[in-house]
Amino acid sequence: MDTLTPAPSPALARRRAGALERYVVAVLAAAAAVGLHAELHRLFGASIDPIFLVVVALSTGYGGFGAGVVTLVLLGLGALATTGPPTSGSPSKTSRMRWPCRCMGSRGSS
Repeated sequence: MDTLTPAPSPALARRRAGALERYVVAVLAAAAAVGLHAELHRLFGASIDPIFLVVVALSTGYGGFGAGVVTLVLLGLGALATTGPPTSGSPSKTSRMRWPCRCMGSRGSS
């Protein structure tokens, strides 16, 4: 019966990623996503934000919960640092909504 069981192939054996590798992949994935998001946001507006969900899901699947949280935090900070109003012809919904929100926030602090 043992002769019918194939021996495990070293090429097919799945190695476990170390902690450093998981977090390096998380940081690199966040940096690539922020760069891609900044360029797409400049061209198309805020409609490209779901790309962050995909990157966090992939990072969490590869590196685990901790790496996913690191990716999520870095993506949030990167998105805040790199995005501004889009340079396309028409303003997006988010840029039109910023003005009323700022005025409402300052009304209650008199």
